[in-house]
Amino acid sequence: KAVLEQLANSGLAYPQWQILGMDLMSSHTDPCLSSDYYILYSRFSETCSPLRCGEHFAPVPLYKFSALADDHEQLIRWQLQYQALDEIQMQQNRVLHKSAERSLQQLSSKLNQQGRALARRFERISLTPVFYALYSGSSDNCITETDKRCPGCKGSWRLDQPLHDIFDFKCDTCRLVSNIAWDCQSPS
Repeated sequence: KAVLEQLANSGLAYPQWQILGMDLMSSHTDPCLSSDYYILYSRFSETCSPLRCGEHFAPVPLYKFSALADDHEQLIRWQLQYQALDEIQMQQNRVLHKSAERSLQQLSSKLNQQGRALARRFERISLTPVFYALYSGSSDNCITETDKRCPGCKGSWRLDQPLHDIFDFKCDTCRLVSNIAWDCQSPS
């Protein structure tokens, strides 16, 4: 209230704003007040929160997790590392291609261990399941790729229908989602 009085005393009015339309080039944030589950997901071109609503797959602003404010910086640092490695493995002249791809694909990589630890921490504090999106870019055998087992528990995890048209696999036990390796998917 004091700030508004200072504005008035200075001859200024309260700032006015108007929504002119949707920014079609930006990711729209999740409309849910809460979600049944979240997915920790990032790619090289993402500029939004890496936490996604399980229902809409829309980014969930980190401010909605105020109890986790101390973890926001760690999450953003993880996302930046993820994006850097994803960018490297996407390049045409791939200098560090295999090293970057292993960091993204192998469940035991330091990057994925950090991401899964962050997902578990967000789940523990929010009391809502948080799945980790494990990237799958290439495969040694495209014939068996669709029948691969969960890399965590070795259980069956193939979905009947893809989740959000991206994830072909989901393991509730290990809190993982993944896709059929991109180089094994037939062009549509």
